[in-house]
Amino acid sequence: MSTSTNEAYLDSGESLREQPRAEGRQSEAHGVPLGPLPIQISVLLGRIEPRLMREIVSPLFDEMARLLSYLHLIESGLAEDDSLQKTGIIFRLVHEKTLVLLRQLEAGRQSAAHFDEGVCGVLDGMSFAIRHELRRVFKDEVPELNGSQHAQLSRAVLVRAYGLLHNCFQQSTITLAQAFDPSLDGPQLFDDYRVKVQQSLVLYGELLALLGRVRDARMSSGVLSKHSLANHLKHFREETLHFLMYKDWAEFEGFVGEVLRTYDKPDDFAPVLQKFDSYLGTLLSHVGMRDALRSRPPAGARPDA
Repeated sequence: MSTSTNEAYLDSGESLREQPRAEGRQSEAHGVPLGPLPIQISVLLGRIEPRLMREIVSPLFDEMARLLSYLHLIESGLAEDDSLQKTGIIFRLVHEKTLVLLRQLEAGRQSAAHFDEGVCGVLDGMSFAIRHELRRVFKDEVPELNGSQHAQLSRAVLVRAYGLLHNCFQQSTITLAQAFDPSLDGPQLFDDYRVKVQQSLVLYGELLALLGRVRDARMSSGVLSKHSLANHLKHFREETLHFLMYKDWAEFEGFVGEVLRTYDKPDDFAPVLQKFDSYLGTLLSHVGMRDALRSRPPAGARPDA
């Protein structure tokens, strides 16, 4: 299916008609509706000088907004599309449109070099990051998306791919905006970014509490500390596990299984807890480095304290 066919399919679909559209904002090249820009970006564009610089970066913001709109459709499709074939088509369109964006970034980088080396460097960095994530998703994570339209697609893997691309284009938008106004950040530009911050803070706090239970159990041979750890693990599984990145679920569940399996076997339980302690410390460090927490580091004791 060609790019134009993918766009025609998408533009005629019920899912797209249900999405809000910014009045009058369409791609001159394709006539495909663009996603609404955050109001702060629209205001920012009005302040960028010289005019030629504004003309360089405005289409880049537009294309990233379009890609985020397509990803919003993917998010809905992952919940509603039983066969995932329609969702796969949108993923392929995202791939094609991202290649267009990369060409625009290269052209913009060359033009920006005449006005501002700093912006030129930002565009170069964006190009590198987007190219890296594109290869990661469509070559490493979900190579099936490059093959047959009827390839069997895994919902869990597509959720992971969606998250990588969504984060990539949000971060790229934030990075470009900050090149002109460093005070702008994710929570100001994207409503769902605020949600990600809150989820990451909850996850960090729950992991820190779980690490505390593990260390209590390591230092005590009593039954109460074991019960407390087991209950906290069950609570984490039910309430917080989904805030972890999908790639971490299996390893985390493996440790939980080992803890519960060796619960009443002291000789086996101690080394399992030691490994789990180390794993949780590493996991906490990774969560603490999430982009959503850069401007709001989580409070609490250091995991290695």
